[in-house]
Order: sequence, then structure tokens, then C-alpha cells
Amino acid sequence: MAKKKKQLRALPSEQAEVEVVRERQVEESSERQAPAKATTKPPAQPEIIVEPPPKPLADTSLPTAFDKEQDLSQVWRIGSSVVMMVAVFLRVAWLTLKPFHHDEGVNGFFLTGLFRDGVYKYDPNNYHGPSLYYFALFSSYFFGLSDFGVRLVTVVFGVLTVALVFSLRRYLGTFGTLFAASLVALSPGLTFFSRYFIHEILLVFFTFAVVVCVLKFMEGERPGQFAIAAMAILLFVCVLPLALQVSSYFTGENKVPLLVARFVYIALGMAAVYFVMRRLLEWDEGRPLYLLLASGSAVMSFATKETSFISFGTMLIALGCIWGWLRVSADKENGVKNRRRGLMLIFAGVLVLAIYFSKDLWSGCLWFYDIFIVNASGKEQPWVLIAIIALLIASLEVWRRYFTASWQNSPSESTFDEPQNLSYRAFAARLSNSHSSSGLIFLCLLLFAYVGIVFFSSFFTYEKGIGAAFEAYNIWTQTGTKDHAQNGTWAYLKWLLAAEAPLLILGALGALIAFWKAKHRFAMFVALWAFGLFAAYTLIPYKTPWIAINFVLPMGLIAGYGIGELATGDRQWQRTAAKILAALALGICAYQTIELNFFRYDDEQRPYVYVHSLRSMNEMEREIGRISERAGTGKQATIVVTSPDQWPLPWTLLEYKKVGFHGTVVQVPTAEVVIGSTKQATELEEKYAATHQLTGTYTLRPGIDLLFYVRKDLVPKQ
Repeated sequence: MAKKKKQLRALPSEQAEVEVVRERQVEESSERQAPAKATTKPPAQPEIIVEPPPKPLADTSLPTAFDKEQDLSQVWRIGSSVVMMVAVFLRVAWLTLKPFHHDEGVNGFFLTGLFRDGVYKYDPNNYHGPSLYYFALFSSYFFGLSDFGVRLVTVVFGVLTVALVFSLRRYLGTFGTLFAASLVALSPGLTFFSRYFIHEILLVFFTFAVVVCVLKFMEGERPGQFAIAAMAILLFVCVLPLALQVSSYFTGENKVPLLVARFVYIALGMAAVYFVMRRLLEWDEGRPLYLLLASGSAVMSFATKETSFISFGTMLIALGCIWGWLRVSADKENGVKNRRRGLMLIFAGVLVLAIYFSKDLWSGCLWFYDIFIVNASGKEQPWVLIAIIALLIASLEVWRRYFTASWQNSPSESTFDEPQNLSYRAFAARLSNSHSSSGLIFLCLLLFAYVGIVFFSSFFTYEKGIGAAFEAYNIWTQTGTKDHAQNGTWAYLKWLLAAEAPLLILGALGALIAFWKAKHRFAMFVALWAFGLFAAYTLIPYKTPWIAINFVLPMGLIAGYGIGELATGDRQWQRTAAKILAALALGICAYQTIELNFFRYDDEQRPYVYVHSLRSMNEMEREIGRISERAGTGKQATIVVTSPDQWPLPWTLLEYKKVGFHGTVVQVPTAEVVIGSTKQATELEEKYAATHQLTGTYTLRPGIDLLFYVRKDLVPKQ
């Protein structure tokens, strides 16, 4: 029996519950049948005795094991399918509705050089890592250099981020995982920047992938189809530059032999990948694959953006904090008291900070009131504010009841146990079980170094990029010490309260529950990952809205854990509270996501809208198309841009072959269209009054207005 209980503790929550119910039924059936066997003589002839079915358990409200297992499986299948469909729709629908941001335009410029000329040279002074451009290069082969084609890359990684959440079912529980995935799918910020051609969502995905792959490795799980496919793609990326370089070396620039050689060497590379994959899958049944994927994901995060070291540094600090918390919590005599003292110290610290920054707190409240009441975009905004306040009050009341109910006793037992002891010793033990721990570590380091060299050297075509990868950290350190946008110390807190309030509030609630229980290491890790990263970026003066999604993701995960613990709690009020909190949170997130991504995507009052191009730029692009058709020149129309503020126009006008970006006023009387700054109005009028007519003014982004001149013979007569 002791052995049986030990096995049950290793099972996920729903399986353990099923086994307990089944065992109780068998025991009761055995007790009823025992007296009959003692008094009844064995029959002379074999006969079939049909026993009546065992009576139901005394608690008839408890579902049978089969019913509960079927219900959980059905909820999981339907819930995960719905969440994924919603995530895909929100990220793909009307993808080109929002005009390009100037940062997107610059990224498009680098991609254009790579796509047309095969040239990309990593420069740490120019934005971030090379991974985004190579992923977009692949997409551009199918969809061309278009808004949809390049943004599809970030859409894919945004959807994959949601999909990764489902791999945490053993650590968050069934309901907790479904709710966490729902929050990530509906998050206004994660959705907004999944529709945005910049690096951030790739960084979030690869960082998250490292965590998931390490968990899978520690579980000793055999790799699934997606893990095998990911590893095969990573290996192919490793052999591809070698195939391209070798074929160019032997054939030179002769096109036909070069194409044949590339085909042959790429085929040989694919064969090598197949052979290596077979060997990896034979090695401890493929279990080391996950640690290799973790290494690959880590290097891809560095190849995406240099700020990845902040995320990994925060994670390492979190592991140390968990070790300390568990050590004081495990004390048999004072463990619960130590937890109480620790949480009281946290509350006291928050109170001291609130008093110290009382002026900032008051100004933040006024700002919050202003965007939801004074300058609200519609009548529904006050209702959103009311819902956020209701969620906050409900969460505080839930914590009060949860904390006070267990003040005199230990926290209530959870409905599930983590499948693996997440500790350094457990990791080392799993590493030693891989039959060659030193070999596995060597392969991980080799893979990390090789993939990094491949990307930063532009597939072995620019060796200076390898050294530049290290220079980036010195440059970023200097940039991070300056608040060039003047967003203020508490910018992230304000943005979160305005756009991600459900994740922030429920994330805090989930973190408190995790540390009060002190039972689930992963939940505590995610809580420290979320709020540790939030604290780190708050202390750094340099602040931009897209950075926030790095801690929005783990906030969604720990919020899911908290709701999952309440939903499966042993008290009715906990289950009711979980439903109320979940409904409020999902309702707020759904409304704000739809509003931000499909209606107010260029409204500067929205937190994630950051000096964005206004929708009038789409109208200007359409007007240029109408004028070029009227002139009969089509994509050969001559367009002169004199404004020094140009981005993202080089991307917007990419299809036009005769576009000149001068930055100063030049005279080209035959040009169909002339676009200049309002600051150049006098010069433009002097040089173009005789040949062109001012037909409109378009706002490039807040504070930058463009004058639109059309050649007089192309202006429609009134």
C-alpha cells in the first residue's frame, strides 16, 4: 500500500485523483465480498456467479473515476483548441491594418538588402541581432517584401509562444494552464507586438523555450514530434552555410554549376542531418535532445536581442531565492512561522515604498483617471476602469480570506504534485543518467557557440560580426543608462495597469499563493522571473513599451497558477472566486486587445502605441497609387521626398523604382509627387509653386507632418 501511495504522488493531479477513487471502490467491494467467501462452500460444478455492481461511494456528489478523467480530458481538448484558434485569429486578422512603425521600416531596410543582394552585416549600433532578418528572409521568398510577409514571422512566434504554455500542464494544473494560455493569447501587449515586425516577440519565445526544454529534460521525457522537428531544423541551419560556402568555392560565380553544386551539397547536408538525428534519438531514447534544444534556444535569444542576458540573469537569481525560501520554510518547527514573517516583511516593504513614492503614486492615479475618464476614447472606458477596480478589490479579498483561513494552520494541500523535484541535484542526477554527461555538456556548448557564429557572421560571410556581438553589450549598457524618451521611473507600472491590469493583479495573487504554500518550485520560479524582471527593467532608465512583454508572459503564467489553485481548492468560496476572477480578467483582456489592435492601434494615449505612424499614411500610400495610375507610369513614377524625417517611407514606397530620399529641398519639376516637411513649406512653395499643387497634409507620426505636392497636370479638376 505504501508503494502504491508513493506511485500516486508521482502522477499528475487528475490521474492521482482517479487512482484514489478507483482504489477506494475496490476496497469497499472486497470488504462486502469477504464474509460470503468464508461461509459459502465451493460448488461441485463450475458456475458463473454474477456479482451485483459495487455500491456507489457514500459521497454521491463525487464523480466516478472514469467520469472525472473523461471530463478533464474533454475540457483540456476543447479548451486548448479554442485558445489556439483565438490566438491565431487575433494575430493574423487584418494584419496590414496598422501602418508600419519607423522601427519596422528600418528592419525592413536591412531585410531588403539581404533579400535582394544577399548581404547583411551585423552592426551593434544598428538595432539588434540578425535572427529576425533571416527568419523574414525565408518568409519573403513566399510572400515577397510585403507588410504581410514580414509580419507573418512575428505572428508565427507569437502563436508558438501561446502553444508552449500548454506544455506546463504538469506544473500549473489543467485549469491553471488553460487560464494562463488564455491570458497569454488575449494579452494586449503580446498580441500587439506579435503583429509588429520587431525583435521582441522572438526574444520572448526563445527565452520561454529555454525554460520549457529544461523542464522536459529534467522530466526525462522522450522527445515528441515538435521537438524532433525543431532539432532537425536547427541542425539544418548549422549545415546550410557550409553547403553554400563549399559550393561557391568549387564553382565560382557561374550560375548553372553553382545551382547544381548547391543542390548537391544541400542534399548531402540533409542526409547528414538525418544521420545525426537518428544517433541522437538512439541516445537514451532521445531524452538529451531537450537539453540541446535549450542550448539552441538560448543562443537564438542572444542572436535576437542583447537584452536576453537580463532575462537569464534574473532566472539565475530566482533559483537562489527559491533555495533560500524553501530552506526556511522546510523547518519542521518554524517553517510556517517563517513564511508568515517573510510575507509580512514583503507587505511592509511595499507599504514603505508606497509612502516614499507617495507623490509618484498620486500622479499615477491622476494619469490613470485621465486616460479612462477625462480623455476616454468612448463611453465604455469608465466601465473598463470599474472592471479593473472590481478585479483588484476581489483579488485583495480572496487573498485576505485565503491568508487568514490558513494563518493558524499550514496552507491547504494542493491538488497536484510537480512531476519532478526542480533542484540542482535533480538536474545533475538527470544529467548523469544520460550515459555521458560530459559529452552532453560539450555538445550543448558546441551547439551554442556554432549557432552564434553562424548568425553573427551572416552565415560565414562577415567575420567581423562575431566580435561585434560582444561589443553590443558595451553599447547597450551605455544606452540603458539614458532615459531618452523621458518615460519616467514608473513607466512600466503605469503601462501595465492601463493595458495589462488582469495579468499584473492576478500575477501578484498567484505569486503570494505560491510562496505561501512553498510547495511548487516552478510556480515560485515563474513569480520571481516575472516580478524580478519587472523590477530590473524598472531600475534601468531606458524604457520602451515593447520591453514590457518580457515580464508580461511570466505574469500570465503565475496568474494561471493562482487561478488553478483556487479552482481546485477544497472550499466552495475558492472555486467561486476563481470563476469570478477568471471571468473579469478574460473580459477585460479581450476588450482591451480588440480595442488596441483593431481600433486604436495609432492612438498615443494607449500604452503600447509609441510614436507610431498614423493611419493617414495608408491613405497617402493609396493616393500615390492613384496618381501613378493617372500618370500612366505605375511603379515607375518619380517621387521626391525632401523631408529629413522619412521612416518608414523607404519601406512603404519600396515597390516604386524612382524614389529619391534627399532630406533637403531639391527641384525636380517632372516628378509626379513631392513629399516634404511642413518645416520646409517656404522652400517647397518657392521651387514647386509653378509646376506642382499642394493637395494635402499627412501626419507621419506625432509631431511630424508632411506636405503632399502633385504635378498640376495630374490634379483632378474640380
